[in-house]
Amino acid sequence: IPLYCARYAIIYYIYEMSSESYINVLPKNTSDGLAVILLLCISLIPPKLFAQQKNLTKTSYGILVATNGIGLDISSQLSPTNTELEKHLSFSVQTLKDKRQARIQNPNLTNPKPYVYGKSYNGANAHLSYTLKKQIIKTTKDKPSLKIGFSAGPNLGILKPYYVHFQDPLDDSRGAVLVQQNEKTMANQEYVIGPANWTKGFNQIRSRYGFHTALNLTLNWNHSFYFRKWETGVQADYFPNGLALLYKSDNKLFTSIYTSYSFGRH
Repeated sequence: IPLYCARYAIIYYIYEMSSESYINVLPKNTSDGLAVILLLCISLIPPKLFAQQKNLTKTSYGILVATNGIGLDISSQLSPTNTELEKHLSFSVQTLKDKRQARIQNPNLTNPKPYVYGKSYNGANAHLSYTLKKQIIKTTKDKPSLKIGFSAGPNLGILKPYYVHFQDPLDDSRGAVLVQQNEKTMANQEYVIGPANWTKGFNQIRSRYGFHTALNLTLNWNHSFYFRKWETGVQADYFPNGLALLYKSDNKLFTSIYTSYSFGRH
């Protein structure tokens, strides 16, 4: 199921990027195009190459909350539960923010909308991960099992321009204009009216390829027809070409503590 979700998500992404005024199927930045092709190829791999269909006995859907964003997670177990090392395949999508960003308001306005100072792009991260988990404590009738796991796989960083309404102090002849924050807007914060509508910039989406790793602990509650699991750990996302979420920043490594809660059927 995660493979199919990844497949259709990426195909839809490429379709949207190639339509009307969107960027071409292969972005101008060659690395962006290679990233899309890489994840598309991975998403098209038949599940049977990872494991026999009969072993896909557990699929879970959950919510993920991290110190640098929130998102959704889908995971399938590729091996029997009683194996020494359980194998899982998961697909996750989450928002991504810079730990240094801060929201401010223009004190000269009445009921001003807060905006993120110096922010250039809204960020998101989609990754496909292969996970190995080892059971530490076995489940009992009243207690969950405890497992330790390690995940790794490719990811795709997505950047959408972040615009603000700015009244140029040297030009009173026109109203506020939509701009990305720069040295001029940051030096004249009193002329920043607020953020633009969140839909602005979807026709200028950019992407960056990267690599995702995570180390986690999982509590698993088994029931007759369904199961619950709570996973928490640390994760790192590395982008060789960087993600400039803030003006003149070019972070390559994003680390966070995360937790997720999922439900699934046997």
